[in-house]
Amino acid sequence: MSRVLAVFGLDGVSWLGDPDLALVTLVLISVWFLMGYQMLIFLGGLNDIPGDLYDAATVDGAGAWHRFRHVTWPMLRPTSFFVLVTSTVNAVAGLQAFDLVFVTTSGGPANATSTVVYYAYQQAFQFGRFGYAAAICALLVLLLGAITGVLFAATRGGRFDCVAGSGRALLAYLVALVTIAPLLWLLLARSGRRRSCSRWAGRAR
Repeated sequence: MSRVLAVFGLDGVSWLGDPDLALVTLVLISVWFLMGYQMLIFLGGLNDIPGDLYDAATVDGAGAWHRFRHVTWPMLRPTSFFVLVTSTVNAVAGLQAFDLVFVTTSGGPANATSTVVYYAYQQAFQFGRFGYAAAICALLVLLLGAITGVLFAATRGGRFDCVAGSGRALLAYLVALVTIAPLLWLLLARSGRRRSCSRWAGRAR
């Protein structure tokens, strides 16, 4: 990536060394290497759609767009819900939240990419605060379980078409919440750690 950007005069960018770019870089890496898995899930959902539905829609005069809107997308809603839930869990407590951070940045630079799971790992295996780390993980599991349960209840197990009016508004809010909340939490945590480091530096002086 750096070599490609160097052609356009944008060389010297440290993607994992710049605190302002490191988190965005990890997010893009996560999206890239999970895209194949999610496409396989959607492919399985597409293969489960009966061909008779497309034949009936074609006989009724539906074009490609209407077949997608009224046949493909409604039949893929449970699959989309599964991908949403698993992606949320993975983003907060899965491979992206620990393995990628551990291998690439180790939470740096300046704790800019530290996640909840990696923070719990540090507390347990670097500082020996096993009880504190266990409490963090327990609360994280409860939080993820509560979010997943609310999503299941709001969508009746991913059947979006069964949710009416206010239910759909609630669903849209929850989808936005579980999608944006992990990134927002990381950004707030990073700013909080920076302020904490500044206070400790001031005291040391």
